Amino acid sequence: MSDSDDTTSSVRRREELPQSADIHDSGKRRKLTDSGSDRRWADWTLELSPGTDETLQLGRVSGVRVQSNETALDSYRLETVAAGERAVTELEDTDTWCSVTVTERRVAVVLGRQIHILSADCTRQEAVISHDGRVTVTALNGDSSFIAFGDESGGLYIVHVDTRRPVFFQHIGDADAQDSAGITAMQFAETGGGREELVVAGGDGDAVRFGGLQLRMLSTAIVAGDMALAARIKSEIHVEAVRLGVAEAQVAGLTAFHAGDRSEVFVASSGQASLSSWRQNGGETRLADAVSAESAGAAYTRVHVTQDGRFVAARGAQGVLDVYERTTLTRVFRYADVDVADFALLGGTESLTAAVLSEPYADGDGDSCRRLIVVDLPSMEVHYAMDVAAHSWLAQDAQGDVTTVLFAEGVADAGVQRLFLRRLHEAVPMERLDHFLRASRFAEALAFADAHGISAAVVYHRRLTAMVQSDGAVSESAVDVALELAQHIEDEDAVDVCTRLLAPSLNDTIRLLAYARRRAGAENRLRKRVEDVERRLGTWSALGGQDRDSAWAEFRVADLAANVRAYAAQGDVARVAVLWRRHAGLRRDVAGAVQGFPLDTDSAALAVWLRAEVLPTLQPAQWPAVVAWIEQRARALEARLQRPADALQLVALLDHPAQPAPALTPQQLVDTPRSSARLSHSVPECVFLRQQLADIAHLRSAHGLVLTLDAHAQLSYSAIATALLDRVVAPELLSVAYAEHFAPYARRHALDCAELVHAYCIADMDASVGGAWEPRVLALLSCLHSDMSGAQPTAARTGHARALGAVALEAMRRSAIPWSSGVDEAAQKALEVLDRFGSDDEVAVLAREAREQLRLMRLKRMLRAHGLGDAHISDTRMAGAVLQWLARRPGADVMRDVLQLVDAYHHLSRTAAYVLRLQALCETGDTDAVAALIGFIDSEEHGVQPVARLVPLEVARRTLCWTRDLLDSMAFGADASRELFRRHVASAVVVLRALEALAARRAEDPACALAPAELARLRTFVAVNDSTLGAAWQLLEDGGLMVSPGELDQPSARAQILADILRQQWLGAYADDARGAALGLPMVPPRIRALAAMLRFSEPQLNVAVTLACLRLRLFTMALDMSQQLVDAVDGDLPYALRALAACERGVAA
Repeated sequence: MSDSDDTTSSVRRREELPQSADIHDSGKRRKLTDSGSDRRWADWTLELSPGTDETLQLGRVSGVRVQSNETALDSYRLETVAAGERAVTELEDTDTWCSVTVTERRVAVVLGRQIHILSADCTRQEAVISHDGRVTVTALNGDSSFIAFGDESGGLYIVHVDTRRPVFFQHIGDADAQDSAGITAMQFAETGGGREELVVAGGDGDAVRFGGLQLRMLSTAIVAGDMALAARIKSEIHVEAVRLGVAEAQVAGLTAFHAGDRSEVFVASSGQASLSSWRQNGGETRLADAVSAESAGAAYTRVHVTQDGRFVAARGAQGVLDVYERTTLTRVFRYADVDVADFALLGGTESLTAAVLSEPYADGDGDSCRRLIVVDLPSMEVHYAMDVAAHSWLAQDAQGDVTTVLFAEGVADAGVQRLFLRRLHEAVPMERLDHFLRASRFAEALAFADAHGISAAVVYHRRLTAMVQSDGAVSESAVDVALELAQHIEDEDAVDVCTRLLAPSLNDTIRLLAYARRRAGAENRLRKRVEDVERRLGTWSALGGQDRDSAWAEFRVADLAANVRAYAAQGDVARVAVLWRRHAGLRRDVAGAVQGFPLDTDSAALAVWLRAEVLPTLQPAQWPAVVAWIEQRARALEARLQRPADALQLVALLDHPAQPAPALTPQQLVDTPRSSARLSHSVPECVFLRQQLADIAHLRSAHGLVLTLDAHAQLSYSAIATALLDRVVAPELLSVAYAEHFAPYARRHALDCAELVHAYCIADMDASVGGAWEPRVLALLSCLHSDMSGAQPTAARTGHARALGAVALEAMRRSAIPWSSGVDEAAQKALEVLDRFGSDDEVAVLAREAREQLRLMRLKRMLRAHGLGDAHISDTRMAGAVLQWLARRPGADVMRDVLQLVDAYHHLSRTAAYVLRLQALCETGDTDAVAALIGFIDSEEHGVQPVARLVPLEVARRTLCWTRDLLDSMAFGADASRELFRRHVASAVVVLRALEALAARRAEDPACALAPAELARLRTFVAVNDSTLGAAWQLLEDGGLMVSPGELDQPSARAQILADILRQQWLGAYADDARGAALGLPMVPPRIRALAAMLRFSEPQLNVAVTLACLRLRLFTMALDMSQQLVDAVDGDLPYALRALAACERGVAA
């Protein structure tokens, strides 16, 4: 684009803007006119218009001193950042159409019922908030994440800007008041610690202070959806209602100030206290100071605190700007040069700078306008002043930028209101020049540079840069222009332009490079830059590039190493070779040059290039990367493309004269650091690769196992041998795989078959679920056992036995209860082998552990068979209870299970176990089982030690003593008791006879003979118990009487028993007969005589007992007959006769 085109475009753009002004008009701007259409709008619309600006030469205000000199600060840029309009039915010039609030992050523009949220630079509209009523006041918090606004009805609203979500509403003041002025003032203030305060006031003086606001944290919670955090933040807010107006004053504005722990609110209002200071102390806000005299009772309408906190500025209703010292509210100066309608503080530290907007006045043409003045107070020095529209409003809270003013201008005409948001700031010469250059307005730029004494080289260089940055090649005439312009710039800039400009032909490029070489002169750095471009141009031609192609511009500055990698990725060996050959610097990164070739690249061409150009130029430090790449590529060719010939062709590049090379296993190569290998000739790598290929071929041909080079490299020979077993799915085929594949391959590589099987079995057990491992492990155990059949103990065979024993032991430990016959068979075979090789200490330990494990397994199986599968055999405390329970279980083989339990716990006694079982059998009354158990005990405990010989005797003795005690404590009565008595007595008699037999055998058999004293005590014990237990049994069998052994030892008890027998079983029948008293004595029944004998009564004693029984039953005749028999039987034995007669007399008397 030519310079004239640029100028025309610029002028046209200015004329299209309704606010554009003549740059030669001093201090005055064109009137705002309505050039819109007749469209009608229901509400305000706001559109951004970035980039529309004009330059103003602001004149001096007569009679006012200026702060800046005439050349530095007389040029200003006026930007229109947004434009809005709406249709109205009736124009009211006094309406406040707009208010603007500014923070560092956002700009809030209020238009009637709408709030438009813009970015800080006004290039992006971030949100539009619509309200039901007219918005009266707004405030943005510290980080602009929330906006608070009030309306005419007194409603306070807080909205989260990013999500447009309303988070708070509250009515301020009296909601029922008809003449409420609504909310008239509000402000956010930082209070420290990440917290803020919001002060809100209504026109009637009612205000609310919301403290402890953590709005930044609340914004984070809202975005993250963390309602718990939001609720906690809300709970920490403290609210204070306060009346800020004095008497009936109407609040027009307020500002909050915080310094340390002090909090102040300054209120502008009507009445006598038109400016008041309110301080918070102890959570309560109170009036601290007030000013009325200085304003003559007139109202203040707006108040601000300076950024440094030194002053309070307030606009009075009479059009003055008063500045007070903050701490004392003492007025320090007043600005009254113009009739002040509004003001905004622009910051400043040494002085107070304010933007002042005057009341409307008529200009020279009779049109109504306002004056915008930026002035320093109290020096009264004006930065600049300009006329603005009558409908204009200043942005508030814009402190911080002294040189920038944001304001809004409006125009009303033909039922349409239009509003323009403008930004006015200084435009120093270099900034304005840069603006012309960015817009490619080079003619204006040259004129501006000349007018301000700026070097034209800046414009020339910028124009050349624009040519360089243009799309595509420039024209031939443009090359001539570039060479002409380059004469006016520095050498380095000229070289840079000539080497970067994209010419239309090769000749033009050569012309540019020749000129660049001349300008470079003897400067090595510049000459090197030119030579590099010349070399790249030659390379570009060799690669087939077109000089008019825009790709040349990219190649000229491209990273050649990246180009090499790109060509390599395409498999283009020829182009990689060109770059490698022409640019020696690429040889430093040989890995980057070769590693990117795809696998399907022509290996023959690649090998030729590597052998001819790459390998001969390698430095020793570069060999490791190349060797590693060749090796990896060879493996990948074989593994992925199944092209072993190509792989070997690459490996052959590393061939050297034969050198002795060690045989390396895959794992050994992995463990060997690359830095310690012989990288200059890479002999170990080649040898290993060949070994690897040979092993892969052997696996394929002999064993049918297909492995890639990569897979083979990741596996050790042991892992490969294990894979020969692992590929067999059916366990019954493992023996074939073991004999034909696994064992031969293991022997080929000198591997220990038994150790491999051991590791494989353990891994299989670990990986299996439940008992899924059992068939495979048992099959491999069978293979190991077959290898050991008939083998004599050697070092190798002993190791084999250890592995076999370890596998078998682990299999027993992991087998479920009850275990299978296969596990049992494997365990027995393993024990046989371990016993054969038991001379080795480790084997002997394994044998002991295997036997112990087998014993524990059997114990678990026994307990499980009895329903105690969940019992923890490691808990010794439960052993006694289990023994008590198990001894009373029914079954013929229970005793062997009891002994198995007893043998598992050292604190349990076999004798006690026998006794418990014998007692249980006695309770059941199974006399055959009792006798069989005693015989079993006698046969089981056949040791030669005295203790072993005494076990059966001790068991029988304890059982008899327990039975006697039980019978003595038994309560007789019910049939159940009789049956229980019968079972115990019968069993006791059997035990007694067995004990008698054992005693006899101990007396006759020398092998188990007892000491005479022990034998005598045993016989005495048998005799005593025979006299009691035997008698009790006979009394029960013959007489149906239950008599405990203890009773038989007491004479009185026996006499009572005999009396009961006579009465119940003989004489009682006569007593019931009416004739019984006259009947003679019948013969004593033999059964009665036998029972009396069992009770140890002699014949005379029986007769006496009969006599007494007859007398008790009043059978006197029978008593006399028996007395006669007693006398006749005395036969001269006078004492006995006397005793008998005495007994009869006692009977008669009774």
